[in-house]
Order: sequence, then structure tokens, then C-alpha cells
Amino acid sequence: MRKTKIAVVMSLLLCSTSFVSASEPQQKSKNERGFFSDMARGWHFYEDPDEEKEEEPVDEAIQPNSHPQNPQAQQAEEVRLDIQWLRDNIPKLMDAAQNNPTKENISKYAYAQRLMLDMSSRFATRMSEYMSMDTVLDEEKRRPTTTIGLSGFSKQIYESKKQAMDLINEKAHLWYFYKSTCPYCQKQTPILNTLHELYGTEILAITMDNIRSPGMESFKHRADTNLIASKKMGITRTPTIVMMKNDGSGYVNVTVGIETLERLEDRIILLGKEMGLISDDLYEKTKAVYDINSVKKVDGVLVADKERLNNDPNYFIELMKSQLEMNNQRFNNSSEVAQQ
Repeated sequence: MRKTKIAVVMSLLLCSTSFVSASEPQQKSKNERGFFSDMARGWHFYEDPDEEKEEEPVDEAIQPNSHPQNPQAQQAEEVRLDIQWLRDNIPKLMDAAQNNPTKENISKYAYAQRLMLDMSSRFATRMSEYMSMDTVLDEEKRRPTTTIGLSGFSKQIYESKKQAMDLINEKAHLWYFYKSTCPYCQKQTPILNTLHELYGTEILAITMDNIRSPGMESFKHRADTNLIASKKMGITRTPTIVMMKNDGSGYVNVTVGIETLERLEDRIILLGKEMGLISDDLYEKTKAVYDINSVKKVDGVLVADKERLNNDPNYFIELMKSQLEMNNQRFNNSSEVAQQ
């Protein structure tokens, strides 16, 4: 009988426990389970609640990004103050200085300009040094700079000019249009006398006012009555010098207005080349600076091998050197004459 009562009491207790468990949330942590919450663990089973784990303290000194670092301790981003930077910023700095010419804005622009000039000067110096060491690019070949070199060079130029003028004088002569009242003609006449003495150039002096001026004893003379010749040749100013072929087949204006002796020589020789009276090579030898040019004898532009140009770093240099040497072989002979 007693056992029966105990069984009834236990049944009631189990039912009440199940009812309470059903009314509570379905998911509970282990430390929330009651004494009778898990029958499978046995009647006398008891489970201690889980102990809460304490978080280990972290040393703030080693925590990443716990505090912003000192900006001065960080490595600053570098900007190359190169030509591209100057090209991009100098106009901006100049605009800022012009729009608002404060001391700070003007100073920025002034120092940027100074940097540009310093870089240009450095480049020019290095370029000059390189060209002086490169025998192909050395400007000494175009015109000597030493005293002894200039002496021989000047002698060669004079001899070449004399040769050119002699050839021109064989096939052409000068017409000199002047007026007795022209002050510039009075200064041009002595220069023409010197030209005649140096090269024996034949000069026909043509007065446009029928009055002969003094100092022309070595010239031939004509009076342009009614300005027939002047109008036909388009002469409107004095002094005017014309180069006429001896056979009358052609003429060209040499100068309009007063000119120096050197300028007269250069113009006559150039026009002599254009009229076919002297060769191109002889003309080149009369110039004060040799025309050493990589495209002097090339029509249009140079042509290069595309693959070699893109892949061979020395190909372009070799191409230019060969062009310079091929187009200017005459220099070797000319320089030898100058050094004699």
C-alpha cells in the first residue's frame, strides 16, 4: 500500500515537472536545467553549471590600431619633382601668383621656375659634354673654335668664295640701279668698288635720273631714259642690284636697299647656285658653318627597320651615324684643306 502511494506521488511530481518544462523556452543553457530536467541522466544525477570564462586582458600596447600613430612617424608619400611635375604645375603656380600675388604664391612660382632653369642648365651642360666627346656630333666639325682652326677655316672659305665668284663672273654680271640724289647709293657704291677689286666682278651702273654719280670709274654706265629698263624689270627703289646672265637669258634681284660686302658675296654665290652657275658642293664650301645634316640628301624622311628600331637600343644611333657620315663625306676633304 505504501509503495502504491509513493508511485502515485512520483507520477504526480513527474507530470507537474513536465508541464512546467513545456511552458518554458525550448532552448536553455546547461546551467539553467533543473534537477529533474533530464531523466536520461539518472535520478541522482546533478550537473554543476558552467563557469563563465573571463576574457584575458590584452595589452593595449600590442593591440593593432588601438591608437592612431603619430603622423610624423608614418613615412610620407614622395612626389618626384621632375619635368612632368614642372610641366603640370608651373602654369598653375603662375596663375595663382597672377590672380593673387601674395608673397607665398610668388615665392612658390619663383622657386618652381628656378628648379626648371637649374634642370635645363644641367641638361645643357651634360649635352654639350657628350657632343664634345662624340666625334660625329662634335660641333667643331661644323665650325672650328680654336684660333689655329679658325685661321685655316677662314682661308679655306675665302678660297672657295674666290673660286665660286670666278665661275659666276664667267657667265653673269651685275646691274646697279641708282639715283644721284639717293644717300644710300652713295654708301653702296664704295662697297661695290671693293667687290670689283676682290673678284673682278663686272658692274653696269644704271642711273635712273640721268645724272652720273662720282666714284664709279671702274663701272660701265648707262642712263635709263624714261625708266624703260626699270619699269620692265620692276625696279622701284634704289639702290637695287640685279644679277644678269651674260647671254641675257635670265636675271634675278640680288639686293633691294643697301647691303654689306659680306652679305653681297653670300647672296651672289647663293643665287649663282640657284641659277646653275656653280655646283652645290662648291656652294657648301663657301659657308661659314658646314651643313652637316643627316637628311641633307634624303627626300622626305629617314626610313628605319621597325623590328630593329623597337628591339635594338643601338640601332637608331647606328642609323644616324651612318647617315651623317654618308651625307657629309665632303667634310673630310674640306677639313684637311682647312688644317693645311
